[in-house]
Amino acid sequence: MEYLSDQDKADLSKLLSEDQDIQRELLIPRDASVELSPSDFRNLVTGIPAQRELAALLRVYEPQGLARKVFGKSTLLKRMLDRHRVSQVACTLGTLKTTLELGNSSDDARNARRDFVLLKQAFDQQVTEVFEQAQSRLSESDRDFRCATEEHNRQEQVRRDENTDLQRQLEDYRLANQQLEDRLRGGTFKVGRVMNFLNRHNARVSGNWPRLKALLKKFKDGSLPPDAWKTQIQINAADEFDADPGAYEYEVESDDEESKVPDIPSLRLP
Repeated sequence: MEYLSDQDKADLSKLLSEDQDIQRELLIPRDASVELSPSDFRNLVTGIPAQRELAALLRVYEPQGLARKVFGKSTLLKRMLDRHRVSQVACTLGTLKTTLELGNSSDDARNARRDFVLLKQAFDQQVTEVFEQAQSRLSESDRDFRCATEEHNRQEQVRRDENTDLQRQLEDYRLANQQLEDRLRGGTFKVGRVMNFLNRHNARVSGNWPRLKALLKKFKDGSLPPDAWKTQIQINAADEFDADPGAYEYEVESDDEESKVPDIPSLRLP
């Protein structure tokens, strides 16, 4: 990419008023010896000053080709300065040619004509060199911009690949977590085993026992029973016939506490 040299800035300043500071209006490149790290560059791009400047540009200009136009501003100014310099030389030579034509009958005119030929040859050579240099700088600018675009596309593809990997890992973690929850829910509490336990060791479950089994299945699945269910559970113990501890009081529940079924002598469902 091209940048304005000190001579370019001086020539451009001559074309403007003396009280106008062109340094505030020109694109000044960053110090090439200071290379930003990826994290510093990311912080610079996502920072509030950069976002504010970008927002100001996007309120006026379309984003398509904005970077290319910004980079090409310095190149455009250099082309204009080159053409202005050529025009100045042409104007000088034109004035000299007019002077020579007015006095071509004298020896001074002949000498001036000879000098004009030499100057014209030098001018043509200088113009050729200027255009060759301008064409070379333009080719370098195009090459630098193409390389920057390719690097940007490569980095963007890398970020897309990283995002895809993160999404896949997140899905794998979610599935693994779901499998662990299913295994934990199915492995620590089995409805059939609980029902069998309640019918062993001088204990018997009678009455509407399918309702109790359905409630245990709801507990295992982590779901609530339907609102239409109206269930009452009464426990009878023949060896403690007169025991009356009152209504059941809720205990503090813990996710890591294993479910324990107390040794109940008899369970009857109305």
